[in-house]
Amino acid sequence: MRFADRLWWLRDRLGFPYRPHFAAAFGFTVAALRDLEAGRTQPSRSTRILVAAIELDPDLIKRAAAVVRHELNR
Repeated sequence: MRFADRLWWLRDRLGFPYRPHFAAAFGFTVAALRDLEAGRTQPSRSTRILVAAIELDPDLIKRAAAVVRHELNR
């Protein structure tokens, strides 16, 4: 499965029909998510790891993204 298809499938499977909601939950920018899903950009190794982690434990990654958001907003 192409990465773009895998990412779209994952977003759908987790119940995020809208990119902005998925992007906010997991720490992506909407533009990056759009480009990855469209196949316009190739994912970095860290992006591939992040997506694999989301597949394994989406709740943990949501919590981690929330911690980072909180730290950046201090």
